[in-house]
Amino acid sequence: METYPNTVKTEWKETPVRPLVSVKVGAYLKQRPNQTRWIKKFETGYSNLTDSQKEELELFFQNNQTLSFNFIHPRTGITHKCQFDEMEELDFTFKPAMNSWTAKVKIVEV
Repeated sequence: METYPNTVKTEWKETPVRPLVSVKVGAYLKQRPNQTRWIKKFETGYSNLTDSQKEELELFFQNNQTLSFNFIHPRTGITHKCQFDEMEELDFTFKPAMNSWTAKVKIVEV
């Protein structure tokens, strides 16, 4: 299993979630937890990516878009088994004034 690139992240968001599943009971639709444990969703932003860092991130996304991978939390050092969260594409924006790239990535624990 590959490990997510350790590029410096400039923005960080972490959300604990508990996946729900809908169950139909008679005429009612009820929701219940899909599992007993809480999982984490991570959203990270990159700015000032060099061309080589952009290529590394893009290649990792292409090779692991539907697969699980190890993600090392940048603050705690804990390794999480994750996958990309509903991402069909990875958008990069070029900033000419900084001569660098920016991107946002969403991943979820599995």
